[in-house]
Amino acid sequence: LFSTEIKLLKEQSSFQICRDGDWEQAFYPASPMASADADVLGPDERGRGLSWQVRGKVGDVCRVEFRRSVTDDGDARSVKWSYVRSEDVDFKAMQKDHRYFVVGTMSGFKSCDEMEYDAAKDRYTYEFRCGESGQESFQIVLNSNMLSTVHPTVNGASIHSDDGHKTVGPDGDGAGKCWTVGLRAEEGVSCGDRVTVIMEMSNGLPERVRWAHESASVAQQVQVASGVKQLFYRRCGSLNSAQPRDLMPYSQVLEKRAQEDKECGGK
Repeated sequence: LFSTEIKLLKEQSSFQICRDGDWEQAFYPASPMASADADVLGPDERGRGLSWQVRGKVGDVCRVEFRRSVTDDGDARSVKWSYVRSEDVDFKAMQKDHRYFVVGTMSGFKSCDEMEYDAAKDRYTYEFRCGESGQESFQIVLNSNMLSTVHPTVNGASIHSDDGHKTVGPDGDGAGKCWTVGLRAEEGVSCGDRVTVIMEMSNGLPERVRWAHESASVAQQVQVASGVKQLFYRRCGSLNSAQPRDLMPYSQVLEKRAQEDKECGGK
């Protein structure tokens, strides 16, 4: 018998069971959003989109039990869970231990790259270059757990709000639901453009995902100009103390320009 306690952070929470913490050795039900009476499959890596679903109230603590008996007569497995107690949930406090990663077509969904957290603006950012097709699809993963993704409510969601999508998660319902950069022509994204994904937070939970992009030629000009400034200040000895304020990270350059464009558009 193997057992653990889980706390519900949503009224519907999903889980799988991994042997030795290895996602390629997962036990999972034969159907999505399964109850405890579903057949148990695995251990293997074919459980994408298949998980047990626990229903309750936010803060409910449940005890999950997994039994397995391997004999000459076969391999018997069973999963069940039961309510234990209720606890308060402080999502803002929990955020301190959270790390968010981007996974997408940029790596063929094979690797998770960590986002950078900006405490002053309470948001996470990640930069990448757009590939040959001029389009890239992605999700955001909490603590590298593929059953805990931040995703849109529809697949192929864009930066524009008129497609009706919402940002949801982290949860286990993200299979086949991605944002796609460059899907709409009005974005003007091309191969080689540098894209900055921005996830805005509210009370410890993701509220909105958007992105800004810079054309490949302009991005190169910004990098070259920044390098020239670095060299100049280094030669002058200024970098022995504090970095000049105008030497901003590339993501800040993008954000500043986006803000300036927004302000100009509002006039």
